[in-house]
Amino acid sequence: MAVLGSVLASGVGSSSYRETFVSAARPGWWILAACGFAVLALGAVTNGRWARGTAERAAARLETAEVRQAVGTGG
Repeated sequence: MAVLGSVLASGVGSSSYRETFVSAARPGWWILAACGFAVLALGAVTNGRWARGTAERAAARLETAEVRQAVGTGG
């Protein structure tokens, strides 16, 4: 949020807010949109088939023989 305020303040400069607020706020909206897209893309990548397979392989490596025997999966 501080970054957006800085962008807005730099866009306004020494002009009055009444005259330049809307045009100065546009870069802030683009920053918000880019951050939202980044979150969407990261969520899509980390919840896909590839991510699930990676998590399963990591879980298999971390699982000890004692845990496998206690659960009854062999091993």
